Amino acid sequence: MKDGYGMRNAYHNFTIVEGAFLSSLFSDLRTDTYSPSTSCKIFLPKASGGLRPYTLLTVRDQVVFQALMNIVAEQLYPKVKAGYYTKTFGHLYAGEDSPWFYKKWSEGYRKFNNTARTAFSDGKNFMASFDLVACYDSIDHKVLRYYLNQIGVPKDATELISKCLSVWTSTDHEERIYQGHGIPQGPMGSGLLSEVVLMAFDSEKRTHGVTYIRYVDDIWFFAKNEEDLRVELVRMDKICKKIGLFPQSSKINIRQVKDIETELKSVSSVGEDFDEDGKVDYFSVLKSVTPSYRITDISKFRYSSARAKADSLLVNRLWRIFKNHPTTYSQLCTAIMRRGKLSDVCKKNIKVLLERRNPYADIHASFIEVLCKLDLNPEDAQVFSSIVKGRFGTGQILRNSDARLSAVVFEFLYKNKRLTDGQKKFICRSPFWYSRREIARFLSNEDSLLIKSFLADEMPDVQISAAESIVDHDIQIPRDSLRSLPDAYFKNFGLKTSGSAEPCKINLMLAEILNRKVRIDWKSLLGRHYKQALMVLVQCRASTTTNIGAWICELDVFNEMVVRSLFERNTGSSLVGTYGSVINQNQSGSPFAITHPAIFRACVAIHERRVSTPTAHAYGVKSKLPTVTFKYQEVSKYKKKQNQIINSLASIYPEI
Repeated sequence: MKDGYGMRNAYHNFTIVEGAFLSSLFSDLRTDTYSPSTSCKIFLPKASGGLRPYTLLTVRDQVVFQALMNIVAEQLYPKVKAGYYTKTFGHLYAGEDSPWFYKKWSEGYRKFNNTARTAFSDGKNFMASFDLVACYDSIDHKVLRYYLNQIGVPKDATELISKCLSVWTSTDHEERIYQGHGIPQGPMGSGLLSEVVLMAFDSEKRTHGVTYIRYVDDIWFFAKNEEDLRVELVRMDKICKKIGLFPQSSKINIRQVKDIETELKSVSSVGEDFDEDGKVDYFSVLKSVTPSYRITDISKFRYSSARAKADSLLVNRLWRIFKNHPTTYSQLCTAIMRRGKLSDVCKKNIKVLLERRNPYADIHASFIEVLCKLDLNPEDAQVFSSIVKGRFGTGQILRNSDARLSAVVFEFLYKNKRLTDGQKKFICRSPFWYSRREIARFLSNEDSLLIKSFLADEMPDVQISAAESIVDHDIQIPRDSLRSLPDAYFKNFGLKTSGSAEPCKINLMLAEILNRKVRIDWKSLLGRHYKQALMVLVQCRASTTTNIGAWICELDVFNEMVVRSLFERNTGSSLVGTYGSVINQNQSGSPFAITHPAIFRACVAIHERRVSTPTAHAYGVKSKLPTVTFKYQEVSKYKKKQNQIINSLASIYPEI
């Protein structure tokens, strides 16, 4: 895998602007204007033929998620520490004094195996394993909130966790369906978050004489008879039904163990195959666990393939293993890159692989990355460039549903000069922030204008990636005002800038509420009302999915501040009377209505609907009839009304 999908480089760049970055993030969290960004998903193939979603978060979201998990860890630890290395062995919190978040995984795995050996040696030779289906994907957010409340996590932290998870678990960039279940696989803190729910299994009272051990969602029981194990399995099934997880029936079984070592999936024995000189022949270990090129021990396979000498023997064997086990593509690609050159066998096999249809985008991405990293001769570069461009095409790069494949295809075609200027600009509009961030890193100084364009990207990760390229290639900094993070990045390198332009938070809030870009100079318009207007919009945004009746009320309150500000700007005096009385007392012929007719009509429509809801009044102000609940079906209608106000204001107070 390339530098952890480039995240290590991204973290390094953000440390350069650490002060400005954390100050801005803290301000957003304190004012409740922080919103999680959409994640990028990379779908990794599973041995079963399905897909495992790997979640990439922006650096900003990673920091927030880890900060939240630090809070969760401190609340969870007192409840579960007694079970460390006796019941639970994975995702063990190391404590706030440790430089690491988790205790060493290998130590936990070793003790997990040793506890199983001890149970077996004590005569408990009946064993049952209990597996869960897609554990991370299945965790229900309501169940998670329940357990977070149980362990004492503050309410505001719990609410923010739920809000973030809903955004990060969405998988389709074109049709964002926000789900009520699942935690992202990939971020370090997710393991601990899963423990909040999985501890429900640990706290259950066990049958006397039964040994229970759990490594994440891998649960084992040992007993001296089959009946006790069956009781435990039924009990576990009931817990699953209570917390919304699903047992994997095909992997749940009771068996009498003859040899405990055959049950253990330990990697510790790999290092025991030493020769007389004290060195391990890892290629021999690899051969021993892949008879007939089929894997018998996946842990030993991964361990030995990573340490065996990267020669033709290793690469050729891994190709044959890959044909039987497609999920070993990462070990094969790593070995080819370690060797540093493509053999004729590799060229032939990669050519065939890229030309064939393959449902796994990450397999294609990994082999194209190999082609990017190795120095191909001109003939091979031309052949593979034609295959990649013909197979994936520039249009498909932009539409491709896999962020990593989009990025590496661009990198390979760009490196080999197979993209026109128009195609470069087209692909730079990728819907994935991850792809845009990587593209900004790949571009050379001959495309300085494209690199500079990324400085205005909405995602800080893309902005900083572009700033890094500008510094590396010694490109002249744009004269236009910069966003705050690129500005801070350049200044930390001693480079002069024309100043930073922090995005207006009211514009950001309205963009989320109305699903459109808004560019209005609100500080010039609202003046002293700016801070209050922002607070109202923060609540309005939060109400969009939680309390639609409050949403129309808060939108109306915001419009009141807009009208008051416009009145003050136009007349030099404050608005007299209540907002409702001013716009409802036959004011269509007033100077304000004449000066701003579209704003006036839209404000009246929103206000009249607001006062006719139970959230505002029990009975209508004019009709005296019971008010009518505001419904979700009406939202689009009143968003259009609000957009009429925004369009008019944009022409009067444009953001410069």
